Amino acid sequence: HQFIHAVIDQPQTPGNSIPMIAAATNKELTLFRLHGRNYEGWLNSTGQNWREKRTFYDYSEAELTSFIPIILSLENTSKEVAVIFNNNSGGHAASNAKYLQKLLNLTFDQLGPQQLNLFD
Repeated sequence: HQFIHAVIDQPQTPGNSIPMIAAATNKELTLFRLHGRNYEGWLNSTGQNWREKRTFYDYSEAELTSFIPIILSLENTSKEVAVIFNNNSGGHAASNAKYLQKLLNLTFDQLGPQQLNLFD
């Protein structure tokens, strides 16, 4: 089996963080997961809604732009790069994903009509 190393963007807090290592370990697929950078939410995540606290984050344009060279570099060593936004508790994942898609000039063919405007 070939394992896939996931590239992770998350706050770097003491004791419970995964450092970002932007390296493809599989020639076919690389996963890039964006959890947001809510440092306080990540550091002080207790109680039943700890996941909501961690993933409540809206990436700025500058932050999204900073991911472009990482994604392009990963594309040089992996056939497919899947970017997954996990900053979903505040409803920011879809808008951040659409904005990154715009920054990367990505278009997708043969999408169903209902998918084109799902998050507009």
